[in-house]
Amino acid sequence: MRLPKNNHPAPSALPLLRRRGIFTVGFVLFHKQLMDIFVKKNMLMTYSESLLAFTAITTGLIAGLFYSWTCGITQGLGNLPDTGYLGAFQAINREIQRPWFFISFLGTVLLLPVSAWLCYRGHQQTSFLFLLNASLLYIIGVFGVTIAGNVPLNEMLDKTNLQSISVESIAEIRKSFESKWNQLNTVRTLCAIASLAGTIIACIKYKS
Repeated sequence: MRLPKNNHPAPSALPLLRRRGIFTVGFVLFHKQLMDIFVKKNMLMTYSESLLAFTAITTGLIAGLFYSWTCGITQGLGNLPDTGYLGAFQAINREIQRPWFFISFLGTVLLLPVSAWLCYRGHQQTSFLFLLNASLLYIIGVFGVTIAGNVPLNEMLDKTNLQSISVESIAEIRKSFESKWNQLNTVRTLCAIASLAGTIIACIKYKS
């Protein structure tokens, strides 16, 4: 049995390839023209500018976190009874230890001095000085105070089994914990805000 002949030839791939080629060339030319416009108008951010902007974001996140604690969370927790206060603090301290917090908190320790160094290397003297001060404020007043002050208090509280101690002991633990923790948090909040202000000024003073 003979199969009928197909009188219609297979469609050629050449027209499709031509169309794709024309599209690719057009996209490349458009992209080149767009990039030329951006370069002429100084719209492209350099590596240093991008890093500086990211540094301002992470510094702002930490400053906002501590500011919210100072303005509202500590007051709200302070209204709770002793057992509820310490239990809530234990829960918060455990839940905050997540990657996103550590990326912003620890990342800023590196980003601020690196941004300062890049500004120094790029002869951005004013931005460098503001970032240098912001770095010292953050490393000493935020990171240092947290590691040396708040973290030991948090660890002491975390090891406490609130279900197995007396009401009097819970009241004593709160008394030794609350005021000291709040004072340390106020210090790191002020340092974080000052560090953020220095970083923002460094962004404004940066000359492309």
